[in-house]
Amino acid sequence: PAWAPLNELGPETHGSLVEIILKSLYVQRDALREHIDAAQQRFATVAQPLAERLGIVAAQFFQEAEALQSKSARVARVLEDPRWANDFARLRCMFSGIIRTADDGPLAQWSRRFVIENMATKWVEMAAAAVVYVTKLGLTSPVSVAARGIISDILRLVGQYVHDQLTMTPAAELNPVWRSCDRILQVFKQLHSYISANRSSGKVDEQEWAVDVLELLRMLTNMPERDALDFSEDTGGENGQDQISVVAVVLQGTQLVFPLIDQKLLQYEGVAEQLYKLLVTLIQCYPEQVTQFQGSSFLPLVNALEFGVKDHRVVVARAAFEAIAALADFHGSHTRQGGAGLAGNLRPWGPSKPSVLLHLLQQVFNFVVFQTFDSSLLNPAANAMLALIVCEQEAFGPMVDQILLSQSDAAQRERLSRAFRALVQDNGFQPAYNLQGRRAFQKNLLAFASEVRG
Repeated sequence: PAWAPLNELGPETHGSLVEIILKSLYVQRDALREHIDAAQQRFATVAQPLAERLGIVAAQFFQEAEALQSKSARVARVLEDPRWANDFARLRCMFSGIIRTADDGPLAQWSRRFVIENMATKWVEMAAAAVVYVTKLGLTSPVSVAARGIISDILRLVGQYVHDQLTMTPAAELNPVWRSCDRILQVFKQLHSYISANRSSGKVDEQEWAVDVLELLRMLTNMPERDALDFSEDTGGENGQDQISVVAVVLQGTQLVFPLIDQKLLQYEGVAEQLYKLLVTLIQCYPEQVTQFQGSSFLPLVNALEFGVKDHRVVVARAAFEAIAALADFHGSHTRQGGAGLAGNLRPWGPSKPSVLLHLLQQVFNFVVFQTFDSSLLNPAANAMLALIVCEQEAFGPMVDQILLSQSDAAQRERLSRAFRALVQDNGFQPAYNLQGRRAFQKNLLAFASEVRG
């Protein structure tokens, strides 16, 4: 009944209204204590009814999902109830509005804590419950379609918090955020497993799936960026107990999301660009952990890098070169210091086969010599090639010899031979992946490309 005066307003308008009301409660951090207390009390009068309403909506959803799971019910009525659907939509938009108010001052703190608490205890658990509807009622059921929509909406809400507020969240309050991210990732793992096993029983809307995967990729990309800002040792919950490793969540999430992406999905707007942004972030932030992936998880990463080098989109190819350079630089630096570098992942195709780095070097070389590309990609390609050559100096010479032998035209073979010599000798080039080495090699590769491409 308390909602009755607002029933004519759409969900988005509810969200904007809550945002406006809460922003009117803004107080400075150094405001008088009595002013802060008064604003906090007014915040509670707005937020508490929302929490209570969310509790009711969630309880109805959980109860029916539990009944479906235990087979004590065969039909799902909650998702067919327009009043429940309207309540859910309004609540999601109002929580979205609260996230937008968390900019600065005490209001930001109250808003973040309110959203985090409800996100971890109700929202992501509703997403988990929605999977029950899909698995019990089948992909083609109208109720299952609605349940898929619930999952997508909650993913966007979690993604909004991660994108907008993660960097502002104190380290001591991050644990429930990481838990929420991990939970929503597990939801999609369950959902994908069911869809993969039941493709013949119904078709999934590929556009909606692409939007969901894109949101997952954005979330995973933002998480390491927040982790890089935290220099404290205690990022867990109260008394440092039940700590969640953001590294573990991100890496497990990456291994979970990678199988969801095929070449068809990469054609949807934003998916490929975000995937390669994630790859660069992962390799730059967690190179040692990434190189410890098992072969079944590491090879898709290598395949993705190879695909990126060949992709026609400038932003994708640039990110692929940046990721390759970071991977090779890590391997070279780590092994020079006595570490294992890529270790078992260096030769995933067998000890007698070319290493991953030599394979990628061949792909970058083919790009420079044979592929039509935007000139802005030449320097990123040069950086990737240099980092790979530094790691594979012994194999680089034989690779060049093999390329020269493959040329049947003597004049072309001689021209290539001169170009290769200049590539590694001109401009005072030294095989070192540092600023001086990169600048010299960039100049040399420009001359090399001009020579061999005519």
